[in-house]
Formats: sequence, C-alpha cells, structure tokens
Amino acid sequence: MTADYISKIDYQPQNISNQICDLLKQAIMRNELQGGEQIVEMALQKKLGVSRSPIREAFRELEKLGLVEIEPRKGTFVKKITIQDIRENYLVRAPLEGLAAVEASVHMDENDYKRLDKAMEGMRSAAHKNEITNYWICHKNFHETFIHACGNRLLINLLSLLRTHSVRHRLAFPLPGEDLNASVNIHEKIVQMFMDQTADKKILQEFVTQHILVILPAFLENASKLTPYQNTEMEQPVSN
Repeated sequence: MTADYISKIDYQPQNISNQICDLLKQAIMRNELQGGEQIVEMALQKKLGVSRSPIREAFRELEKLGLVEIEPRKGTFVKKITIQDIRENYLVRAPLEGLAAVEASVHMDENDYKRLDKAMEGMRSAAHKNEITNYWICHKNFHETFIHACGNRLLINLLSLLRTHSVRHRLAFPLPGEDLNASVNIHEKIVQMFMDQTADKKILQEFVTQHILVILPAFLENASKLTPYQNTEMEQPVSN
C-alpha cells in the first residue's frame, strides 16, 4: 500500500506555477497590473518560456485568492476593487487582528521583537522620505510578525488573505496628505504594549482593533472619488 501511494505522489521541487503566481500576485498588489486589466496567457508563455499548464494553474490559484477573475472564452482579468470589498475587509480584519495581538502578546519571543524593530525602522525611514509603497510594505511586515506569533493557524490563514487585499487597497487608493509619522507613533505604542507584560490585554485588543477601523470612513470616501477601479458598486454613496 505504501509503495503504491508513494508512486502516485506528484513531487515538484521547483514548482513553476507557484513562482508565476507569486510574480503576478506582487504585480497586482503593487498596482502594476490594474483592476480590469487582462493578463494575456500567450504573452506570459513567450516571456517566461513555459507551457500553458503552469500559467493556468497560477491563474486558478490567484482566482482562489480573489485577485483575478477567469471568464470562459474571454480570458483572465485582474479583479476590480469595490467599495464593498474595502468595507467588508476592514470590518472583518480589524477585530481579528485585535484578537491576534492578544494571543501574540503571550507568545512573542526575542526574534519576534527583533522583527518588529526591523519593521519599525523601515516604517520610520519610509515615512521620513514619504515613500508610500515602501511604508505599507514595512507596515505589512509589522502586522504579519505579531499575527504569525499568535500561534493560531486558522487566524493566521484568515488574516493572511485579508491583509493581502488590504495592502492592495492601500496602494491602489493612497490617502492624500495622510500623516505617515502619526501612523508610526501608533505602531510604536503597540510595540510598547507588547513589551509590557503587565499591560491590560483587553486594552491592547481594543487599541489594535480601533487603530484599523479609525481610518475606514476617510478611506472609503477617498476610494469612491478615484477612478482606477470604478464600477457600479463604487459609484454608490458612501456611508460611515
């Protein structure tokens, strides 16, 4: 039985489709591939020198992540961002990150604190130079550090998907005049609360939750005015 099972294993030490998926995922998140834009299969084949199979497998994985839509006989298109997408992401992600922060506060070790410090250094530098894309990449690393430290696999997986979309939203619809230095100060406060073992965990949970939700009304209003992903849902009036 064991030999039969092993003979059926499809093992690929270097999975080309995963590499293609990662390349396209990063391009979508950085807004290099915009909502509604078609990802042309034949162009990828020519550029990468690969067959259709790994490209289509990568497309299917991106579809599972909610980053593309595959339309039969038409092609694969980058999924547009809607106001509803943004609102739902914030309202679900905020309390889950608050929960992850509480769980992480009792599990974080020296390596986790070093990762937080490194992310904070990147955030400070990017804020000082007003490098918006770099800021949100470092910000993503900060949050992913304590999320992974929480130790709850289900929570980690849920937030990984939600934060992928969150970063994309942020880079697609940057808030004009947003004070990145103020954001840095908030995250320094979170680090202090993590390091203070006597801190009230409920206060930590609420602080992390609310620091995410506080920007939602302004972010929705700003996104509704911009056009890169405009569609009928985005034209609906925004409510707080």
